[in-house]
Amino acid sequence: MLVAPITHAANNRLKDFFIPIKSSKNIEGFINPLQIFTFSFKKRKTEYSGEILTDSTYAMVHKRIKQLID
Repeated sequence: MLVAPITHAANNRLKDFFIPIKSSKNIEGFINPLQIFTFSFKKRKTEYSGEILTDSTYAMVHKRIKQLID
């Protein structure tokens, strides 16, 4: 599983790389694709909490992370 943190750092000098998010689940801020983490879904016993991203926001995050990795 790959995870990118959500930050409220609106004045961060790297903000141009961040992707704004505003969710119906009261989640606001910016997705920071510069600090991605990976971990095992099974070992962490994680649970699905529901969707918080629109399809277009997910596509933007996916594109940005792919650009950084490639």
